[in-house]
Amino acid sequence: MIVEELIANAAALSSAKTVADVRIGLGTTAVLLSDGACGLSYTMHPGTGAHCHVLDEAGSLSGREAKVAATWAMAADPVLSSVGIAVLNALFAPVVTGFSKENAMDAVDIRPGDTLGMVGHFAPFISRHGHRIDRLFVFDRDAAGRDIYPDWAEDIYLPQCDVVIVTGTTLINKTIDHVLSLCTSAREIALMGASTCLCPDVFRAHGVSLIAGTRVTDSNIALGIVSEGGGTPALRGCTEHLCIRLKNQGRC
Repeated sequence: MIVEELIANAAALSSAKTVADVRIGLGTTAVLLSDGACGLSYTMHPGTGAHCHVLDEAGSLSGREAKVAATWAMAADPVLSSVGIAVLNALFAPVVTGFSKENAMDAVDIRPGDTLGMVGHFAPFISRHGHRIDRLFVFDRDAAGRDIYPDWAEDIYLPQCDVVIVTGTTLINKTIDHVLSLCTSAREIALMGASTCLCPDVFRAHGVSLIAGTRVTDSNIALGIVSEGGGTPALRGCTEHLCIRLKNQGRC
């Protein structure tokens, strides 16, 4: 699985590092490592029922070895997996090279007449490029509206898409492998969002042509914002968005 490959690639970066702080916010999760690096991910919410807690391990996360914490990305528990992806981002983002700071919405290769598939609802992208595409398929189990389909419809429509934009949260819920396997006609596959791990070698091997993720530039501010329920808009002053072109656009 792709997440397992990311964990393996992060192993060499985690030596002697430990988890210094964990903030599981309503929309975003942040992890600070002992070397000062901070990583983010989306907070994947579980069905809590009548329980007053969401993570059994609460209170014992800080102090864990980073190489152990990174393996939480494979957890079935969505909250623990969110923490694990944030750990991976804290390991990858500070050392990644070959990036640009181009707006990801401008970096994606959209051409007139394209059929666009979106795994996750990136409304700003639709607003910017909707006039150029011929057909749009948005797959989101929590959204509703025109051109929005349930996630099970990915099997029907993703193979028809020329361009596919995939949310990084597919790493948290482990659906990314299946999603990428359906992009059989796509010349451009872009993985985007704060949960996206900036590890080019892994995604290049799976046909992804562009990754766009986030690097924290001020961990103290980021941790405070996450603790107060903030997400991407509030984090703009303490993060930077990085794009990495993995391959030239062409049929995968």
